[in-house]
Amino acid sequence: MKTVKIVSVTTNGTSFTQRDTTQWTGILLNGQFTTVALKTVTLPAGGAYTFTAYTIQPNGLNDIDNTNDTGRVAIKMFDPQPAPIKEGFEQATFPPANWDVAASNATYTWSRNTIASTQGVASAWIRNFRYNGKGAKDDLYSPLAQTTAVDSTFLVFDLAHMPAKYPGSTGIGLDTLEVLVTMDCGRTYTSVYKKWGEDLQTVNDPNFPGVYPAGDTLGFKPAGRYQWRTDSVNLTQLLGASNKFQVVFRNINNKGNNTYLDNINLYTVTLPAKLKQDGYLIAPNPFSGGFTIRHYLRPVDLRGIQITNAAGQLIWEKKFSGNAMSNIPVDLSRFASGVYNMKMIYTNKVITQRLVKRL
Repeated sequence: MKTVKIVSVTTNGTSFTQRDTTQWTGILLNGQFTTVALKTVTLPAGGAYTFTAYTIQPNGLNDIDNTNDTGRVAIKMFDPQPAPIKEGFEQATFPPANWDVAASNATYTWSRNTIASTQGVASAWIRNFRYNGKGAKDDLYSPLAQTTAVDSTFLVFDLAHMPAKYPGSTGIGLDTLEVLVTMDCGRTYTSVYKKWGEDLQTVNDPNFPGVYPAGDTLGFKPAGRYQWRTDSVNLTQLLGASNKFQVVFRNINNKGNNTYLDNINLYTVTLPAKLKQDGYLIAPNPFSGGFTIRHYLRPVDLRGIQITNAAGQLIWEKKFSGNAMSNIPVDLSRFASGVYNMKMIYTNKVITQRLVKRL
């Protein structure tokens, strides 16, 4: 039977330190290892921490060789931020507050620039053109987002990229942008977006110069908004109604060309309770010029809409054959104020609704 004490120290510098000691007893032969559960660490707030663990007093004696007793790891804790989360990288500090970067290289990773943007003066970029890190992965972490009782969650961002070579290649490694989501603090990740080559590029001009002059250290620079694209990802099915999660923008480098990100918007949608309860919602009502008929699900069984005035005269009608959209605008601006009646005719039912138009 052998014993050893394991000391664990968690600190963020001078304002917080937690020190604990765990006694381990057991038998380990040469080359074997075991897992020891240390005491729970409670961190006071988000920020950067260092966790250190080392052993002392093996079998109650002084350790004659303590050069291999210590393990150390950096920890970044994020405080949850309620959605929506918007970032345009306008602040000089990078990464922005509550964001983080996991870099593969000390020189070239995700950083801020003021040479291209879709709004304001700045964006985030990674210099694949300059950085010869074949296969290197650099991650830009969003804040820890928190959603509660929402119906949908979406990620929208602006992107610019121009491959330096072989955009349609399947045999040559190409710069790749992948978006991942983690809901367990980085233990596991789910890929929700992954593009490279022709799918990633945002410049389709055949006259765009793909060869840069000798000595050029910049590479691709978007000339204007027309060389950017807005991409979106629906995260609803993955996340559900309530969750805490982080979005990770992962650049996989193959020394192609620069990738730019801007105007990142992580937002949620919560539908009106009446819309979910009844399956449809008419708003506004009363109205002045027009209103919208909104369905919770796309009404493929809707066959027609009829609106009559107080005298029973048909003043507005629209027919459908399975092609009705979820949102149907109705313009009654040319009609007088008063009370109107509407019928929504489905394959197996008719719904009537009283409408009021005001001046």
